[in-house]
Amino acid sequence: MKTSPKGVADLLLHEGVVTSPYKDSVGVWTYGVGHTAGARAPDPAKLPKGVAAPLAELIDLFRRDLAKYEAEVQKTVKVPLKQHEFDALVSFHFNTGAIGRASFVKKLNAGDRPGAAKGMLDWRKPPEILDRRKAEQLLFRDGVYSNCDGMVPVYPATAAGAVQWGKGKRVSVAGLIGEDPLVAGSIRAEQIGPPRIESLPAEAEPPIRPGVKDPRVELVQRRLVGRGYAVGEIDAKWGSLTRAAVAGFMADRVLTGEPMITADLRAELDKAEMEGWTRPIAAARAEATASTIADKVPTVQETAWSRLLAKVLTIPSLVAAGMAGLVENVSEARERVQPVLDVLGTVPWWVPLLAVSAAGIAIWRSQRRAEQETVDLYRTAKLTP
Repeated sequence: MKTSPKGVADLLLHEGVVTSPYKDSVGVWTYGVGHTAGARAPDPAKLPKGVAAPLAELIDLFRRDLAKYEAEVQKTVKVPLKQHEFDALVSFHFNTGAIGRASFVKKLNAGDRPGAAKGMLDWRKPPEILDRRKAEQLLFRDGVYSNCDGMVPVYPATAAGAVQWGKGKRVSVAGLIGEDPLVAGSIRAEQIGPPRIESLPAEAEPPIRPGVKDPRVELVQRRLVGRGYAVGEIDAKWGSLTRAAVAGFMADRVLTGEPMITADLRAELDKAEMEGWTRPIAAARAEATASTIADKVPTVQETAWSRLLAKVLTIPSLVAAGMAGLVENVSEARERVQPVLDVLGTVPWWVPLLAVSAAGIAIWRSQRRAEQETVDLYRTAKLTP
């Protein structure tokens, strides 16, 4: 069993392609899609530095390296697999090398596919890998591929081996990952010509239902938050706040159509992430105050009412404390309060009044802080009315 073209496209989207030799995070010379000297020839350390190789050559090398991982998945998994399940497991193994020791594979071999899908998320370190794990889980469980347009991130590297992340581009590989793997050295990029996205057709995805948890929604929610858009709680549900965030992103990026999660939206999020682009903030929003947004943000209104309650508790208590001496001189009033005074015993009359005042002051200060935090979130566009 081999990874499908869509599975290859997903893997390339997750991994990215570096067009010339570079040093990885521990200083090992690497090339293309994670190729090192330990895999097979060529040795990246012996290749010309700072010279971009044809994309077709890099993908061909990747497909040959991938064969090892495909074989190990087939050897480890004892139950029949659908194509999308196999593609998801190969992606997981290429990233972790752990197909032989992952506990979720034991559940899969025992016939517990739901348990296996759930167990894939146990492999979530470092934290930034969680989005990839969720994409692999979605592919394994529901057959939903992440890369529906055949576009992958491609980065150059300097002669010293430093990846130039800021100069990355999204490039179509649709014409390079057909049904048959490329034969080493037999196809050059110039022979293929401009790749056509149509050669990697998007697979129909199950519809996203409002109010129902869907991992595709959660992935988009997290990516929107990363770009500075407020989605409310990240709950994997397509609701009004998420729809508003998608609409805002589409408007800011000049995308047309109804706000919905599509391949075009995901592609534009890819592009925005590669550019390091974040949501522009209007001057009026950046300079907002509690008074200017009180009618828009319910939280500010709630804190204002809480502070008013604190004043109601504090001011009368302080006034009552000052007037208490006069009350004691009025016989009728004293008779009315005498039972309370008897209960309090030796407790000075001003103690409960002072306690009420202290509580009122504490409430006022905490609500004032909450109001300022809300205003700060609004100013940075992390809160949408």
